[in-house]
Amino acid sequence: MRNDLTRRAAAETPSMMRMIRGSLYPMLHGLERRGYLKSKQELKGKRLRRTYRATPKGRKALEADTDKAQELFGELFEDD
Repeated sequence: MRNDLTRRAAAETPSMMRMIRGSLYPMLHGLERRGYLKSKQELKGKRLRRTYRATPKGRKALEADTDKAQELFGELFEDD
């Protein structure tokens, strides 16, 4: 059974439906190890849930990568 995070991501972004189920959490754990994310566990009912938040380093990296992506796609879709 798919978990809430995967289900919500697939609903919001059709391309996320192609994401291999086993790739999401290893990716999140790697981002956390590198300092881009911070997680915490909370008990919700009878289940232990982990939530992730971007760190200042993660927000800075996201902003830089967003700028790079906008620059790239701007060049690709520029009117001649």
